[in-house]
Amino acid sequence: MSDRLEELRHQRALLQQHLAWIDAEIAAATRTPPAPGMPSTTDQPDRHSHSVRAPVASPALEAQPAAAELAPFIAEQKNAPADSAQEAKRGCILAFSLLLLILGAAVLAWYLYFRATH
Repeated sequence: MSDRLEELRHQRALLQQHLAWIDAEIAAATRTPPAPGMPSTTDQPDRHSHSVRAPVASPALEAQPAAAELAPFIAEQKNAPADSAQEAKRGCILAFSLLLLILGAAVLAWYLYFRATH
């Protein structure tokens, strides 16, 4: 068996384990059993289980801010895109102009240097 095939099978087993873990987390969060059509880790023996650790749920990801807390920010951002787009356009034009000026100065310096030496 080729190394590539072995690696692909290993990756498939890892993905199946990860999907089973996600199903278990969803079931725990919604208090429902996992979907019957989804493969589980017990369907196939895993030869690589020693190298796989289950992901740990992050408490920071579980805590979602309330919609009331986000309302002022959302209202502010609805008006901001036009302003920020203009600022971005102005910044890009300024950066392009500065780079063009620096390039012109470099070419002029190069020209003057070689003109003086020859």
